[in-house]
Amino acid sequence: MRIWIRLRGISDSNRKRRLGMGYGNLQNGMDGFITCNIYERNNMRQSRGRLKDKVLIWGTGLDYGRFLNQLKALELQEVLEVVGVTDSSGFRERVTKVDGWHFYSVSEIKEIPWDYCVVMSEKYFWDIYSHLAELGISSDRIIPCRVFAIPYFEWVQYIEIRNLKMSIISNNCWGGILSRTLGLEHRSPFKNLAVSASGLIRMLDEGLEGFMSVEPKFVRWEIDPHSKVRFPVMSVKGVEILFNHDTKIEEALAKWRRRKEKIDYHNLYMMIYTEDIDVVRAFLKLDIERKICFVPDNIITEELKDESTVFPICWRNNQDEFWLPVNESAKLSGLNYKILPMILGKKEKRLEIVQTDQ
Repeated sequence: MRIWIRLRGISDSNRKRRLGMGYGNLQNGMDGFITCNIYERNNMRQSRGRLKDKVLIWGTGLDYGRFLNQLKALELQEVLEVVGVTDSSGFRERVTKVDGWHFYSVSEIKEIPWDYCVVMSEKYFWDIYSHLAELGISSDRIIPCRVFAIPYFEWVQYIEIRNLKMSIISNNCWGGILSRTLGLEHRSPFKNLAVSASGLIRMLDEGLEGFMSVEPKFVRWEIDPHSKVRFPVMSVKGVEILFNHDTKIEEALAKWRRRKEKIDYHNLYMMIYTEDIDVVRAFLKLDIERKICFVPDNIITEELKDESTVFPICWRNNQDEFWLPVNESAKLSGLNYKILPMILGKKEKRLEIVQTDQ
């Protein structure tokens, strides 16, 4: 099967020498070509010299059709090899290949070598996940197809992040949103709750393990200004935690206890957002390898502009609270930074901003 690739953004003289393909929104062009964006040449070089990951595809329905071009582009980049395709429903006839890839029955997939299984069905993801688990397949090897929709998705970057198995400690829902976007297990209790930025800094500065050893104590009830739902506020060693996605104390505590057991204290990733420069300064003093601090674009000072862990955020006109653009940065709709490089500590901006006098 021959696929012609039309590369955007380079001259004809360079077209034959460069083959970097972005596939967040690959589409078939009007002339039948696959239209792709260009990655920087050094990103392509990084993928060379590593063994190609062997990938099994499970599912041949709608989502398979949506992401077929991405899979073909990834194979052309030589970062992965699709070793086969399977589907729970199968076919009436004896099918041996699908789109040039070997087709296997579900009973055969343990007999072939593969590193990751990409589940090409959002609707039936958990059914397929359970089937794989019954076969003894670790969750670390199961990838949901939605990750291919991440803008500027790169397989090598994604696998690097996936293999880190970080425990994300964030002062609002951002960590849970990011885990969902990346199709990763969330390995901390900091999900669907809120803590002040200064409170989270104190937890990390004084030792997170010590705080996690203390049971949260109920303080009061509050009403969420958006949902109008009553939720419990609790305290751990003086740091208040807003369980703003729970309506019952025992349910909130049960989730907290279960999720805190997943923390890897030697592999933390911290996120805070703040509009307070003093809080940013305190954040910068924390001795944590992987951390990120979001601040409004308009408060960046000379002392902060070159800080690699401080990420300025531009707001949309319809966002009246800072947590909105912060949470959006972890979603497919986030436009400030490319998600995968951002998690790896790189500021690859997507917006160009004209600075004006205040």
